[in-house]
Amino acid sequence: MNALRKIAAGSLAAVLACSMAACGSGNANSTDSASNTGKTVKVDEKSAKATSISDFGGMDGLVAAAEKEGALNVIALPHDWSNYGDVISGFKKKYPKIKINEQNPNASSKEEVDAGKTNKGTDAAPDVYDLGLAVASTSTDNFASYKVQAWDKIPDSVKDKDGKYYADYTGIMSIGWNADKYGDIKSINDLTDPKFAGTVALNGKPAEAGAAFNGYLMINQLAGGDIKNLQPGLDFFKKLKDCGNLTTVDVTDGTIDSGQTGVVMDWTYNQASYQKSLKAKGVNWKFKTFKNAQVVSYYNQAINVDAPHPAAARLWEEYLYSADAQNDWFKGGANPVLLDSMKKDGTVDQTTLKNAITIDGDPVSYTNEDSTRITTWLQDRTTGTRPSATDMTAVLTSGAHAKRAGSSAISFAAHRRELGTIAVSIPFFAYTACFLLAPTVIVIVGAFQSADGSFTVANFNKLFEANTIAAFGTSILVSVASAVIGAIVGALASYALVIGSKPNGLLRRMISAISSVLAQFGGVMLAFAFIATIGINGVGTMLIKQLTGYVVNPNWLSSLPGLITIYCYFQIPLMIIIFLPAVDSIRPQWREATESLGGNTFQYWTRVAGPILAPRFISAFLLLFASAFSAYATAAALFSQRSILVPLMIQGAMRNEMDPNQQGFAQVLAFAMIVVVAVVMMISHAVEKRAGRWQ
Repeated sequence: MNALRKIAAGSLAAVLACSMAACGSGNANSTDSASNTGKTVKVDEKSAKATSISDFGGMDGLVAAAEKEGALNVIALPHDWSNYGDVISGFKKKYPKIKINEQNPNASSKEEVDAGKTNKGTDAAPDVYDLGLAVASTSTDNFASYKVQAWDKIPDSVKDKDGKYYADYTGIMSIGWNADKYGDIKSINDLTDPKFAGTVALNGKPAEAGAAFNGYLMINQLAGGDIKNLQPGLDFFKKLKDCGNLTTVDVTDGTIDSGQTGVVMDWTYNQASYQKSLKAKGVNWKFKTFKNAQVVSYYNQAINVDAPHPAAARLWEEYLYSADAQNDWFKGGANPVLLDSMKKDGTVDQTTLKNAITIDGDPVSYTNEDSTRITTWLQDRTTGTRPSATDMTAVLTSGAHAKRAGSSAISFAAHRRELGTIAVSIPFFAYTACFLLAPTVIVIVGAFQSADGSFTVANFNKLFEANTIAAFGTSILVSVASAVIGAIVGALASYALVIGSKPNGLLRRMISAISSVLAQFGGVMLAFAFIATIGINGVGTMLIKQLTGYVVNPNWLSSLPGLITIYCYFQIPLMIIIFLPAVDSIRPQWREATESLGGNTFQYWTRVAGPILAPRFISAFLLLFASAFSAYATAAALFSQRSILVPLMIQGAMRNEMDPNQQGFAQVLAFAMIVVVAVVMMISHAVEKRAGRWQ
């Protein structure tokens, strides 16, 4: 779901803008690691410094320069978001000599800019951005100044005076609903009707997601509030909750299809997308805006100051502000920034105009400062609104009036303890069944199902394609490499601790405690920690540069050696936790016995300690492999533009809403991962059984 994926990140002001970034569902044309190599590129300085089409001698000169470059990198442009699919197709049709490389359709505004920084100087850097206002207005150092031919037609209020960024399109916040099921909705008070029980939804959380944030502002406006007075909106949502009509279910295409979210507050262009897809299923989805609550939020175009294809980037901007592209956005339910001027000069698509929902009167808008203040206000009042957990005090007693002694009493107590154990274990088994067994079964079954639910093995065809094999190869390489390094270093550290510190000494306790923490320190937080330390603008990077003059490669963290290094950060502590008890099990008497029989150190390790520790070492190595093989969040944060690992490829396939067969392919990939991990764990179990003889 496109709007739901506009999740906030960064500071509160940036949060809103990032959450409103043009990111959403994947598409079949997204680039993968094979096409995004990140090779150093030399750009034409004249094109890179061009501030208008006159610097190229006119349109013909610009087209010639762009075609010479032959490529254009775009990012965060899902095809079903504001009809970007047709916009991209229109550009390709008009300029067939320019190849469009589509990168990470799910990127937020901040991630777009970060991608430009990370890939600076390479052909993998985005050429152009589609950004929320907060990120655009605070990132101008990263943008090139360029004024399109339609510059004077863009209102001054929605563009940077130097041409660093300028508005392209906006949606209007609206209410959409299943008209067949619920009839008409004339006002927000209709939403309190019992027929809407458990079905009225914001698209996300107001303090986190852009669509939900602006949906709240719309409701607040309709409830009698304004940008300064936010309480009426909160009161209305409380009323919805009290009458049982508000649902906190995350809005997805599936929840809309099933009717679980029958009333949704979202942007008009997303509502138009729902309407189109649901019409094919026989559902009459309607949506409407309200004249006195037309909340709008423009997205903005910008050119990467370090664009690898600067002429193509400028040609793209010229195309976006042509009647063709503006009308394509218009057809997608968005209000293009040149709509008023197109009405005047007659270039607007009249058929679309007849049925379109356009801005009527003065829209509700807000500044970056307003967004920060409102977000803070919402966070302060929505945090902790969930019912607090009830204290669970299920205490199993032995029975105050039980008889003393006697076999019957003992037997009864034993049975009662067994029943108590079973009762306590039920939640665990229920949890395991729901969140381990059931998903596994669903994945396995889904791998053999087509989009219509029939049996098929066609989903496995892509499993043997070059990019899929490459992803598995890369995943195995990263897992093996990090597991080998983690196992060796962790084993040596464990041995050093055993022979060099007291069993209960301070050093031993500190290392064990730190390892326990670091072993869990993975995911996005670990990636961000490394970015903040040795990223392009990291503290360590800056310090190294100041002290030695050496410039750390900005792409190192997003390379395989960088990923392996980061994985070792939690692999080594995990190895210490696993392997330290095994080293502790080695008895000093065994070494003394070896020496008393005339053996030396080599014989001790090859014939006594080695055979004892080897099964545990192998078992630990396999566990490290499985840990790295299934890891996702860290790699996703570092490789947001590339599906170089199997988990990232699964994510890309699951989010692809353009090709229904991609869902089956994602389940095939997951099935293959299950098989690999299952084999690894079976080997680990067999090795552990061998090690058990020494317990």
